[in-house]
Amino acid sequence: MLKLFWFLWVSVVSAGDAGYGEDEKCGVHEHEARSTNFPVPPSDILNLMDRNLPIGVFDSGVGGLTVANAIARCLPKENLLYLGDTARVPYGTRSPETVVRYAERVSGHLYRKGIKALVIACNTAATLALADLRAAYPGACFVGTVPAIKPAAEQSRSGLISVLATPATVRRDYTRRLIATFA
Repeated sequence: MLKLFWFLWVSVVSAGDAGYGEDEKCGVHEHEARSTNFPVPPSDILNLMDRNLPIGVFDSGVGGLTVANAIARCLPKENLLYLGDTARVPYGTRSPETVVRYAERVSGHLYRKGIKALVIACNTAATLALADLRAAYPGACFVGTVPAIKPAAEQSRSGLISVLATPATVRRDYTRRLIATFA
């Protein structure tokens, strides 16, 4: 089976066109920004899960391509749909509320395009929005990448590990719980 990688680069539109304040540029269309945060009804998500659709992968930029590559190696018969949100990169400098809003909109956009699962390849978005997305849409499949603190701690001979992450990811309670539990 031919492996398809689709690259969808969200284009920057003027802040006024997207219905945001001046400091927020967004690549989603105005009707999406003014609808619900995650504009795919839960019943539609359940219908999508039964179809032979690609797995969606999203990151705030291109770093998630390494995650997409790992998925392609592990699941060679699956097709992938990648969205690098280069219009709003980096997420790590944004407020938690803004990152959650971006993650909800990108997730809705990809589910409307037609995916059977979504991998959030952005640590910042995953640590901030994953629980909210799963709670709001229990029928949807969301997988998040988070700092690999547990496996790093298990493999460390010295008991010391380093975490490479944005300041926003490091500040998250989720990350701090991982460190307290496993490191």
